[in-house]
Amino acid sequence: MLIQLKGAMEPCKVCKMEIIDHDVKYRNRDGIAICDDCHADKYYCCDYCSVSVFPDYYNSEVEECDNCVRERYYSCTDCGYLVHGDWAYYSEHDDNFRCESCHDEHVMEYDFDDRIEHVFEYHAGAYWGLMFHDGDGYNATPTHNAYYGVELECEGINGAISETLEVMMNDRIGHAERDGSLDDGIEFITQPATLEAWRNRFGIAIYGYMDMAKSHGANFGHNTCGAHVHVSRTAFTSDSHLMRFVTFMRHNEQFIEAVSGRSDMNRWSKLNQYGKGELAREVKRKSGDRYRAVNLNNDKTVEIRAFAGSNSFADILGSVEFIDSLIKYTADLTISDINIGALLADSFIAWLTDSDLSDHDHARNLVANRYGSN
Repeated sequence: MLIQLKGAMEPCKVCKMEIIDHDVKYRNRDGIAICDDCHADKYYCCDYCSVSVFPDYYNSEVEECDNCVRERYYSCTDCGYLVHGDWAYYSEHDDNFRCESCHDEHVMEYDFDDRIEHVFEYHAGAYWGLMFHDGDGYNATPTHNAYYGVELECEGINGAISETLEVMMNDRIGHAERDGSLDDGIEFITQPATLEAWRNRFGIAIYGYMDMAKSHGANFGHNTCGAHVHVSRTAFTSDSHLMRFVTFMRHNEQFIEAVSGRSDMNRWSKLNQYGKGELAREVKRKSGDRYRAVNLNNDKTVEIRAFAGSNSFADILGSVEFIDSLIKYTADLTISDINIGALLADSFIAWLTDSDLSDHDHARNLVANRYGSN
């Protein structure tokens, strides 16, 4: 090995110009000298190891050579940003490294409790109980026969939605619960409200909260989402009235499926047939398959599970009006009416579209948009 004496000359790797060794500022990975002019034209110097490399082996983002980048940095799995090893965040969920910002978002997907405040356990209910809304305000006890509450399922939420939930709770409009049927979401559960309230003050509030939720990533129209409508059992004048209501639903499967907005009702909202005497027993005993289109298991309400979720408040209000209109339509039907086709969809549509008989404009629009276009 040649030992150079102090003051010995070295040739530049590129131009071969002789350089006094103690004046050499730059060397490549093999330790060969590079003069200042050639370095300025062709090389970059790594800020960490001081080795000079060609541009293809230099990372201008961190101003280091590729060897140092490989040894000292991680590329964020989500955004691709280079993160120094001291500041990279490792996830046990998927065995990857991320920058701080992406790691925080990634962890949110797994730590639901830390991500979103003011969300209750499934069917736990809000701690302040039920408030029954009418045209003027709300009461702790019902003052009308028919109240409507809607479970609005949504996907894609983020932590910022907590503020929306808090405001909604403070206004006693509703609350949010976890729901295992959703991939990454919650369900907004509205307080019970009269149809008048849904059409006015209460409905305007729900419209506003849906908009706020959507601004925080909520998607009420995802294919996993439903909009389940609960109505007071007292809205039905008798068990026979409720049976007529359910019978209409199951005898007009094509119509109900179209109006529901669902492409498949066989899992969460089945319109399957009842055996002999089965419907009467379920109505009387408040029992049966809770995943039917009409769930009769609840003590105080009947749950209509047929409707798909929607990002449109007009569709939600239309669903509420549709149920109200069908309750009113089936209330006084006689055996003679039924024998001449009163429980057929066409008869109901004729009644619904007659403004002298029905004032359910949003229900009419829902039927026209979903069934009339089929």
